[in-house]
Amino acid sequence: GFGSSLLSLRYARPLRASLLAAPQMVGKADLEALSTADLRRLIADAADVLADRADKAAGTGGSAAVGSSGGLFGNSSSGGLFGGTASAPGPLFGGSGGGLFGGAASSSPGPLFGGLIPSERSGASAAGGGLFAGIGTGAGGGSFSFGSDPVAKPSVPKAESDDEAAEEEVKIIPGWTAPITLQVQESIESGEEGEECLYEQRSKLYRFRDEEWKERGLGLARLLLNKATGRVRFLLRQEVTGRICANHYIFEHSTYCQLSHNAGNTKVWVWAAPDSSDGEAVVERFALRFRTEEFAEKFREAFEDAKARNKEVISPDKEAD
Repeated sequence: GFGSSLLSLRYARPLRASLLAAPQMVGKADLEALSTADLRRLIADAADVLADRADKAAGTGGSAAVGSSGGLFGNSSSGGLFGGTASAPGPLFGGSGGGLFGGAASSSPGPLFGGLIPSERSGASAAGGGLFAGIGTGAGGGSFSFGSDPVAKPSVPKAESDDEAAEEEVKIIPGWTAPITLQVQESIESGEEGEECLYEQRSKLYRFRDEEWKERGLGLARLLLNKATGRVRFLLRQEVTGRICANHYIFEHSTYCQLSHNAGNTKVWVWAAPDSSDGEAVVERFALRFRTEEFAEKFREAFEDAKARNKEVISPDKEAD
């Protein structure tokens, strides 16, 4: 039997007497009288006893494991520790006759571990349920499973009053005003409103500074026609930030807006112009590189066409000044 220190004081002796007299008669009702802690300790001690008996059986050559007269795991007519048949009384841990850890017949009370394995040896298909019944195909339900947490999780405390349920957001502080107020605008003017795009092509712009060519930005090189004035300007914005890299009108002049290849490279056009991308107009020297010669040639055609358009509306000397 099991020590009374592992069971509750009220039910320890009757349950121990029942286990010694007839283990197969201990059912679910007897075990439900125990606390969860006592049941867990009982299971642990029972597992230790089984391990000791298995070690002893292995030390004798294992002849008791299987045989016609039953053994530790026998399934003969006389039954074993884990065996048992419908015609013989159930063993401690199995059998259709019911036991502490086995399944019970439909007319007997449920065992402790009934319903674990859906086979004849474990008796899981029996109708009687035990403490662990219901894990397999047994019909009886249990009150504990190996995957469950015996400690109940605490529930989230509710607010004691309506005042504690929610706090209002503070939007106005009396006597204090923010020094800056930001306003969200639905649209931002780019300065290109009222203009028509005559030409655009992705390219890379360079600017000649400190006796060398320095990259100015990568983006769409565009020729924009102002519908109100009829003027055409060259504009290139950096494609990631939108920063203006070049911005000037195109006009016929002996010094400005004269396209030429850079060192014989037919993919690059070089010219000078009064540029106002940084604010005030400053004469800059640009180099525009295209991916192919065809793209470079189309830019030249559009550039020359823009000069012809502006010839009637722009005074070259005024723009040069």
